[in-house]
Amino acid sequence: MGVMVCIPASREQARELLANGSNEPVAAFAATEHLYQTFDLAPSQDEDAEFATALIASIAALTRFGERLVLVADVDAYEPDPATEHDGGVIISRLEPQQISAWFVDASPAVAEQASRVAEGLSVDEAWELPDVVDLLANHDLCWHDSSERMAI
Repeated sequence: MGVMVCIPASREQARELLANGSNEPVAAFAATEHLYQTFDLAPSQDEDAEFATALIASIAALTRFGERLVLVADVDAYEPDPATEHDGGVIISRLEPQQISAWFVDASPAVAEQASRVAEGLSVDEAWELPDVVDLLANHDLCWHDSSERMAI
């Protein structure tokens, strides 16, 4: 078993990764030492770190792609992403479709529309504090889908 990573993705990218994976580097987030420090988490707080990782990836997807869509994968290794390392940003050198175990998405894209408009193009850190993003995170949990539901994206 590998290390869990959360990959912010557009619907098109998610379909491609689920079908074919990638031989190119893929940006993701993981429960790294930096993430534990950023969220002031103890080493024993793995579940909290994984939850934070998914939240960060969802905000990254929102700012980059206009909706919260996150793929979850188990990978053997990753490298820190200098641009987002403090938030657990990592780079996966390659990804096989079978490494993707689940995905998260809003029940309806409409719930994220306002937050998407105000957060577009911002960094995760900039978007994190916006009232519309805070409201979205507090009031709209992402829906979990396992690998058997892959083609529903």
